[in-house]
Amino acid sequence: MFESGDMFAMMSESELFFKIDDSSRAGYEENGSRRFGRTRYFSVPEHVIEDATELERRALTAIAVGHATARKKSGKKG
Repeated sequence: MFESGDMFAMMSESELFFKIDDSSRAGYEENGSRRFGRTRYFSVPEHVIEDATELERRALTAIAVGHATARKKSGKKG
C-alpha cells in the first residue's frame, strides 16, 4: 500500500503489515506482532484492526515512516 508514492503497508495472505521504525517497533513487539521476513514491516495486531482510532493512529505513523524512509533513500530533506 502506498501514500504519495511511498510504501507504508503490505498484505500477505490475509494479514496486514505496517512499516515501522525504531520508535514504533516496541508497540508491535509488545503485542506479539511478527516481522515479515527481514523487512521493517510488522503484523498489525487483531485488537488494533478492530479499533478504528488505534488503526488510524498506527497507519498515520506507518505513512510517516514510509515517507521518511523514501527521503533517506533519495537523499531528499523535508
